[in-house]
Amino acid sequence: MFAFESVDTDRAERAMNSAATKAVTAGIPLTLSGDDTEGSVIAVPLRANGRLDSVACAWRAEGEFEQQQLDGLQLVARIIEMGSDNRRLLDEAHARMEGTLQTLADLVDLRQPEYSQHSAMTAQLAVGVGRTMGLPTSDLEDIRVSALLHDVGMLQVPEEIIRAARPLTPDEIATIRRHPDAGAEIVKRGNLAPRIQAAVRHHHERLDGTGYPAGLKGHEIPVAARVIAVCDSYVAMTASRPHRHALTASEAASQLVQGVDSAYDRNVVHALLTILNARQSAAAAELQAAAVL
Repeated sequence: MFAFESVDTDRAERAMNSAATKAVTAGIPLTLSGDDTEGSVIAVPLRANGRLDSVACAWRAEGEFEQQQLDGLQLVARIIEMGSDNRRLLDEAHARMEGTLQTLADLVDLRQPEYSQHSAMTAQLAVGVGRTMGLPTSDLEDIRVSALLHDVGMLQVPEEIIRAARPLTPDEIATIRRHPDAGAEIVKRGNLAPRIQAAVRHHHERLDGTGYPAGLKGHEIPVAARVIAVCDSYVAMTASRPHRHALTASEAASQLVQGVDSAYDRNVVHALLTILNARQSAAAAELQAAAVL
């Protein structure tokens, strides 16, 4: 309820509750006055998705409302209803998009079982790194979506190359190296933002310009792509692969540090190590507490 400080809010609330109940019962806008309302009230039912949702009310201690004021409140109610419906539609669209994103990420993981949950873990770390770096909330959402979809272009790589248990030929390596461009095109067809397209396209670039597909250097590489590159590498290094055992967290961290300023952005690596150290400290504290118990 919105009211001036001088208004007797208890009196106003009693009157509006009474009017709201009558408006709900009648299912139509009402103007009421007299002893029951302790003044004059106008009440307009609001509907969301076709169902009665709430009631908009206005109360005055003295004098009666005119028809044009009831008409005005009805107009406000219609605007609120449209806003609510639009918000509901946006929420539904967002939920559908989230489902689509997760399905695409899962498809990539299913084609490469050894990468199970790779995209989800990369996205989780990437958002944490971005937050630690102080990036804006809007950037964090772009990073999350980009990280979920960073390998979606692998869907266009032939199965025999993905599952090859032998060294790949130069042509096969070239095919795999086309997956960032393929992924960016998929993301573009999905009508996702240009920043997300760029992050997917450039997550295999290196600071020294020896990465792919465009050979970008330093800050030519979008910050989201730099964040994903570090997190993607860490998640990959700490997971077992058919050709090698998983590295420990400290071994993987050492590899990232060695790649600073050549492959990886120094600030991104520092942010990730900050997160990993915090996790390690929290785990140690939990073990200590369990030992005490």
